[in-house]
Amino acid sequence: MEYWIVYSLDTFQEVYRGSGNVGSSVYQQLPEGTGLVVVPYAVIAKGPLDLEALRGAMNLFVDTSAEAFRLLFLTAGMGQAMTYQRKEAEARAWLADNTTRTPFLEAEASACDITVEELVPVVIARADQWELVGSLIEGERMGAKAKITQGATFADIVKVARIDWQALLASPAPAV
Repeated sequence: MEYWIVYSLDTFQEVYRGSGNVGSSVYQQLPEGTGLVVVPYAVIAKGPLDLEALRGAMNLFVDTSAEAFRLLFLTAGMGQAMTYQRKEAEARAWLADNTTRTPFLEAEASACDITVEELVPVVIARADQWELVGSLIEGERMGAKAKITQGATFADIVKVARIDWQALLASPAPAV
């Protein structure tokens, strides 16, 4: 079963609750000006909302939505993440000493029919771009989770969890 709460997009106050088969929430015809949040049964099981269970669900939602947004810029997978990190480390080490061993860069350069020297600035530029994007996402994610933990009402908790990730990148970068 799947459980959800429909709420006002203006006030974030609960309008009604519902349930159905897993996946059925996406087929709900919502009244104008409302949103829907899927929650674990524990959130609604006792009548009044279990805010602790809601906080847990919304923290997980923030983590999941942050990861989905990250995947617009990265390739999924722990091994891929390790590969990106290794390539950046090799590229920066090669800049300091171009006799440094760089097996990841050598393999990529060979496969792409370019030199390690041509590949190094590309890898570093991508890493630097990711540093900006990734840090914005991480700051927003952790800030939202802190506010969710402090939220005293359904509205406080759900409002914070609704992050517009695209808008995050449209805003100017923080001053350093």
